[in-house]
Amino acid sequence: MEGLKHVFGIQNVSVLDTKDRAKANSAEFVAPLKEATFVFIDGGRQWRLADAYLGTRVERELRNVLKRGGVIAGSSAGASILASYLVRVIQRVPM
Repeated sequence: MEGLKHVFGIQNVSVLDTKDRAKANSAEFVAPLKEATFVFIDGGRQWRLADAYLGTRVERELRNVLKRGGVIAGSSAGASILASYLVRVIQRVPM
């Protein structure tokens, strides 16, 4: 984190991570997003992100970041979750 602060002149860094939708929907969890001007969403599995955050306060506050003129970026799953359409493959087990 210190490297990011130095190279990019970032003042404050908060790391938010949960798989718990109730936590993602809490005022305390989203508090840093209310002041954020830049959000980076790391990679992983896009459906883990969707299952945890879509339809919660996190999604609402991310949209508010954009409304304030902020930037949201991501890598891999963090970038694909920003799309308006996600493909979800359901593997069927032969009976």
